[in-house]
Amino acid sequence: MQGMFAACRIERDATGRLVVSAEPSLKLLMGTSMVMPLIFLGVAFYSVGNLPWFIVAGVIAASLAGSGTFAWIAGRSKFRVTINKSANKLVVERAGGPAEVAIRDFEHAEFEVRPATSESGPSYRLALVLHNGERVPATTLFFGGYSGRMRRDIEQAINNEVQACSAMLQ
Repeated sequence: MQGMFAACRIERDATGRLVVSAEPSLKLLMGTSMVMPLIFLGVAFYSVGNLPWFIVAGVIAASLAGSGTFAWIAGRSKFRVTINKSANKLVVERAGGPAEVAIRDFEHAEFEVRPATSESGPSYRLALVLHNGERVPATTLFFGGYSGRMRRDIEQAINNEVQACSAMLQ
């Protein structure tokens, strides 16, 4: 499923395990990493007749640093959740290191919401909520690119699969 700013895949791997993954889309990465430097380069080269070379180099360096920041944010916003029925666990692969949750400890998956501010709209991150109230976040950053439908589909896929696994364990 491809949104404007995020891509999501809900599929089964070769062994039949459910795999849910999401990441910022290539559109977002290409837009931020290619447009910013081009804008800054255009401004810099337009002004090159009136500016010393080190100012032009500074503008170019700033645009590259901005692109690097966006790439870092994109890397911190992606996740992959695999439900391994045979091992009775959920495995979360994320930028902060992998996390494992036993199916018997899992209550439900939900997106946490960081409310909108005057500078930006709401942002989200997937969290696995355990029976003891502990939350295992799937990403280290909140990201605003998930559509409402995408969030519902991800939550529903994980929750339905774990419910089916839990029923088999009892």
